Amino acid sequence: GGSFTFNGTSDYVSSDDKANLQLGSGNFTLAAWIKPAVSGSSNYGYMGGGYPGESSIVNRIDYSNDTPTATVKGPLAAGRKYLPATGNTSYGYWMGGKDSSPANTSTVQRLDYSSDTTVVSGKGPLAAAVYRNMAAVTNNTYGYTAGGTISGQTSRVQRIEYANDTATAVDKGPLTAINYLLSGTGNQSYGY
Repeated sequence: GGSFTFNGTSDYVSSDDKANLQLGSGNFTLAAWIKPAVSGSSNYGYMGGGYPGESSIVNRIDYSNDTPTATVKGPLAAGRKYLPATGNTSYGYWMGGKDSSPANTSTVQRLDYSSDTTVVSGKGPLAAAVYRNMAAVTNNTYGYTAGGTISGQTSRVQRIEYANDTATAVDKGPLTAINYLLSGTGNQSYGY
């Protein structure tokens, strides 16, 4: 938009204001930032992990056609149960959980929406190994997990930063009381 229009399907840029456009008679170069359409989480929802067993299956629901059976994607790099998930417009994250040892884990696993058939990659880790009945909330910058069980129920809140998702999660919060069996919701400003 603006002074130039790029239609996205050809190699041409056009200008509606040709009278004020003085490019001279020679060749010229045009540099532009192109904002791509949002992909991934605007079009699909992803469910991963679970029980029985420690599942590594990732299922994708297509929001535009949500009546057929979900499509298998992923898988997770490691099977987990009792783990929450968050995400932004580019990636989905599963945090913590319990594996088959059975041990609490601090693993953060990331799904790339633009390549959702590949194995989910390991990121993180969390600051503490947490599992079972945690809540997760998110905005476009951070993912939070709260509550659950470490060595007993906890009020701990841990935050991952999407732009630096290989760093160890940071402790935030805590919740006002020790909680588990939680659920979460939020928007760009607050998580509840």
